[in-house]
Amino acid sequence: ASWDREKAIYALCQAWGQGGDKPSGFVGEVGDGEADPSDEPVKPDEPDVPVITGDAAFAVDIPVNGAIKLSGAASYESSNPAVASVTEKGLVKAVSYGKATITAIAADGGRSTIDIQTRFYDVTSEAAYYFEPVYWAAENGITKGYDNQYFGPQRECQRREMVIFLWRMAGKPSSSINPQEEFSDMSPYAPETDTYKAVAWAVSAG
Repeated sequence: ASWDREKAIYALCQAWGQGGDKPSGFVGEVGDGEADPSDEPVKPDEPDVPVITGDAAFAVDIPVNGAIKLSGAASYESSNPAVASVTEKGLVKAVSYGKATITAIAADGGRSTIDIQTRFYDVTSEAAYYFEPVYWAAENGITKGYDNQYFGPQRECQRREMVIFLWRMAGKPSSSINPQEEFSDMSPYAPETDTYKAVAWAVSAG
């Protein structure tokens, strides 16, 4: 039997006492491989953009490829355009998973900040049992999602992904073992990849 990525991450978080309160099955992306384009979930349409005004600090969640419209300022700046970009007219676009701060600068020089937390576009429902575990894992560097855009909850969790999750949770320990000498199917993975390092650690740990 195989586990989906959502179930894998959920189980790992339960083992570490982190997030989630409803069991079901198992998870992963790891950054060593590209997702099969045929398996990529359909991206959401860009939603209507509500207007945010005022001079207070805001905190906003946006799914990747989603957007919000800011108004009431003369110019805008993003602390991390690779995560959330902003146009001169205040249109904020979520580009990839992560955090960024948008600074709205008024004509008189006054500044307001908007803390942006972008979300994987296929993990947006807080009611999902894997919502908290997925974001706990992402924020702690255990999973990266595919291209930092989507997580793939229902994708099968490969063995190498699970090993990588465990290796990252262990603090990315190093090992002198060459996993390519242990397993014939390790030849595609170079020593600098997480797959190589994680499998080497797993072999050394028994």
